Order: sequence, then C-alpha cells, then structure tokens
Amino acid sequence: MLVLGITIVLYVMAAQKGYWSGDGPIQDGFTYNPTFTANKYEALCYVIPIIAFGFLGVETFAATAFEARSSRSLRFPSQTIAYFTLGLYFLCLLGQCLNVSWLSDHLPLIYGGIGDSITDTKDLMNPRSSSLTVIALWDWGQKGLAGFLNGAMIFSVMSASNTSLYVASRTLYGLALDVPTTSRAGRMLHSFSVVVPQTGVPARALIFSAMAFFWLPFVNLKQGYAVQYVSLHFPTLHTTLQANTNSFQLIEIVQISSSVSCLIVWAALSCAYLRYYLWLKKCKDHLQEEYAQFVRSTKTYKPFTLLAFAQPLPALTSLAGCLVVFAFCSATWWNSPVTFSKVAIGYAAPIILLAFFIIFKLINRRLWVRTGTDFTKLSQTLDRLKWYKPDEVSPREEQMEATRVLSPPLAASSTVLGSHGNLESPKFAQVTTSGYGQA
Repeated sequence: MLVLGITIVLYVMAAQKGYWSGDGPIQDGFTYNPTFTANKYEALCYVIPIIAFGFLGVETFAATAFEARSSRSLRFPSQTIAYFTLGLYFLCLLGQCLNVSWLSDHLPLIYGGIGDSITDTKDLMNPRSSSLTVIALWDWGQKGLAGFLNGAMIFSVMSASNTSLYVASRTLYGLALDVPTTSRAGRMLHSFSVVVPQTGVPARALIFSAMAFFWLPFVNLKQGYAVQYVSLHFPTLHTTLQANTNSFQLIEIVQISSSVSCLIVWAALSCAYLRYYLWLKKCKDHLQEEYAQFVRSTKTYKPFTLLAFAQPLPALTSLAGCLVVFAFCSATWWNSPVTFSKVAIGYAAPIILLAFFIIFKLINRRLWVRTGTDFTKLSQTLDRLKWYKPDEVSPREEQMEATRVLSPPLAASSTVLGSHGNLESPKFAQVTTSGYGQA
C-alpha cells in the first residue's frame, strides 16, 4: 500500500509540474555518468544488481510453506507475487524518473559512496535520503510531506523486519537441526534447533537472529564510532581498513553483502529444482498409480506457478540470471582501483557462506543427495513431499496422524522428537522432524 501511495503521489506531482507532456527529467533518456563508467553498457551492468536487490523477499513463501495450514493457501500468492511486484515497481520507477533528474545534487551515492572514489558523503545536499520520492517532494517544496513519507517508510521497514527475522530464525533452525551432538560445539550449535513446546518457536534461533545485527544501526549515530572501536581493539585491522572504510561504508557493506547472499538462495532454489526435475525424468517410467500426480503431462498434476509448462527453462534462466548479477557486482572496480570495500560489498557474504558450507559438510560427513535411477530413493523423497503438504493427506490418514507423534515417512531417526523436545507441538513437529535445512 505504501508503494502504491507513493506512486500516486509521484504521478500527481508530475502532472502539476507539467512533466507528462513538457520537458521533464525523463526526456534525458538513458544517460550515464563518466565519473563511474566508461560507456552506457558498463552503466547498465552497474545498475543491474541494484535492480535485482529490489526483488529480495519474493522467495519467503518457500519458508512459510512448512507452517501453512494448507499448501493450497499459498498457491495464489506464490503465482502472483513476482508479477505483482514487478508491475508495481515499474510504475513507481516511472514516477521517480518523471520527477527527479539524473543530475540532481540530492541523489544518493551508489553503494554509499563505495563505488565512487571522488564524491564523499559529506558533500551531499539535504535531504540526505536514498528515496527518490523524498527527494522529489523536497524539490517540490513539500518538505512536511517528505518528512511524513520518510517516517512512513521507516515504520514500513520496521514492520518488514519482522518477516526477515522470521526467515532468519527458521533458516538458523534448519542449519542447526542436523548438527551432530557428539561434541560440545555440536551441542551448542544444535541448541538453536530446540523449540518452545507451547508455541513451537525456535526461541534461541530467534533471539540470536535478532541480536546478530542489532548493533549495526547504532554505528551511524556518530560517524567514526566503528572506526574508533576497531582502532582501539584491533589496531592491525584498523590500519588495513582506515583508508577505505568508515561507519557509513560499514553499514553499506553489511547491507549489500547480505543482499548478495539472497542471490545465493535464489540460485540454490533453482539448482535444487533442476536436480528434482532431472530425477523425475530419470524415473518417469515408475511414476504410476499414487506417484502419477508428479508427472507433468497428466491431468492430475497441479502446478503452483504460471510458467510450470515451460520448465526447466525458467529454472535455467533463473540460475543463469543469478550468476550474471553475481558477476556484475564487480562493476564497481571495472574503471577504478580495487579496494577492500568494493570487494566486500559483492563477495564478502559468498566467501563466508562457502566457509560455513564446507564446515557443515565436514561435520555431517555428507556430500549431496544422489539422483540416480533407483526409484526406491525417489519414492521415499516423494512420500516425504506429500507428507509435508497436509492437503495431500487423506482424511483417514490425517485422523491417524492426529493421534500420534508426527514423523515423516522413513525418517532417519525415531528419537528426533524426544531429543529436540518437540512432542508438545504437533503442528511444528512437521517442520522439526522433516529436516528443514535439507528441504
């Protein structure tokens, strides 16, 4: 609703200024700044990651599916969210281009100034906002409305952070669920998978997720606090970062590198689907009777996406797009010296995640799920997929499940519930015993 309201305000503003038919900022077309890039093609590569980051969050339905009452309730949102977001963002972008010139002195620096070695944050003119709508309203003389809108966006961000906290805590829960408890470190990590019996919420994972970056906004209360702290406690590290990093850049590094990590999630989802698709194709001759619903050419197959008929082309396109955006994160140093900050915003998160990935693989002593022609393993996987969807269970089976502790078909361990303390939460037990992280 906020984005829709902003779009309407921008269009009204453009109409009153006569920018719809007159010589407005949008008439300049696609122009690049030679300070940043050498040509318009490099400029396009520069902004593609920024555009992609605007769609972060559309994958959160995958996390909520495990706790949904019915998978059918997620069908319509999962089918429309991407298209709705694209249409709304395009309309808002058009309104911003109608009102704000690319030569405006109020425009924020790209990546907080990390990608610009000439301009500094102190040279920006008020309002120092990253919102083009606030800048447009300020230039229009509606400073009170600009302040109100700025407050509304802060409130919206705080509200959206609850969703991010939910996803982060469930992700940590899934990662910790399979950690062996044979050592002290393993037991400590595994404790993040314990849930509160009354609510089914992984409390420790929730608290840790909330506190992990709780300190970050306070870095910006006074410029230089972060650098002073590093200088006092880590003088060697301070010498390395002093020339390139300040408190503003520290926030920007964490923000952008976290956004890049979401690209890894998108790529992982696409890659997982491709493996699942190829596995079904290898065993298609065995997909009969109760497993016929997984055959895409039959009437019993019920797709959850509008482009399911074109698979695996959308999945391949998604995976390739993630790799392209990931590569374009290096555009900040194509025509300027390479610095620690420029590398960190694009590739700090992937390096850290790769390290954690290798560590967890070594601890679990497990590489990956083999997708061969053995239908026995595939049938076990498909049974679990049906078990995760309550609407796929018959009324008789659902009644039987309600009278006992829930556990997925062919679960690896029968003592999981007892060791995790999830007996009191049957609904969330579907998540806790299913191997959230594996899914």
